[in-house]
Amino acid sequence: MKDNDDPGLAALRAFLESWSPDDFERLGWPEDMKDQNVIFALESERLRRMIHERSAARSLWARLSAEGDKSRATCLVTGDRAPVARLHPAVKGVWGAQSSGASIVSFNLDAFTSYGQMTTIDNRYDFVLLFDVVNGNPNGDPDAGNLPRLDPETNHGLVSDVCLKRKIRNYVELAKGDEDRFSIYVKDGSILNDQHRKAYKALRPDSDKVAKEKSLNPQNDEEALKLRMFMYDNFFDVRTFGAVMSTGINCGQVRTRPSSLKSFIEL
Repeated sequence: MKDNDDPGLAALRAFLESWSPDDFERLGWPEDMKDQNVIFALESERLRRMIHERSAARSLWARLSAEGDKSRATCLVTGDRAPVARLHPAVKGVWGAQSSGASIVSFNLDAFTSYGQMTTIDNRYDFVLLFDVVNGNPNGDPDAGNLPRLDPETNHGLVSDVCLKRKIRNYVELAKGDEDRFSIYVKDGSILNDQHRKAYKALRPDSDKVAKEKSLNPQNDEEALKLRMFMYDNFFDVRTFGAVMSTGINCGQVRTRPSSLKSFIEL
């Protein structure tokens, strides 16, 4: 990064060169941050993109990757360089699964092309979520009298992606309460336009129309960006799942970094 004049990379380099472990306590950062992966952003861009998303950073990473051994890569968990796994083995010891092991959920998204280093998806990227439900209904089906949702072909229990998102929203609402930046956008009994109106009230505090009009639109591109940033910064689920917020009181659309929650099926 020494010879790169990109503002984001220059700021990151300056931070790394001046950083001392003693600064951790001085800045009052929480203990939970230790031994965690972190990402960086310029303060003026923190709601729009991270430093690693800047074109200069992507170009630098692509060049460094091309110069190295393509059969090895840096593990995002351990930080070690190791051969890239072609496939992941089945998970053994899962209750109710075959003794040979259970396959786990996989996904293919453009995000995993590693900034062009993989022109096709050659590897599987897998994760598994295991949870138990005892004397309960993990996902009621409103079309079947709220009986547990079932896969029609296998008759196995099914938990939809919508249900998973609802559980995440409920947990965050319980865990964070009224903490700043952790409000929930989609919740029971909420009117989405009322949530949008909060952004307009924050940007136009002296306007009488904001509280009364049934339809509001940004006055220019700058205000449109500020409206989206307000929603992104204040609502946890907007940041996590994205949202289309153009119903009447128009706050535009927020698209999150590529992530995917699929339906989970009983093993």
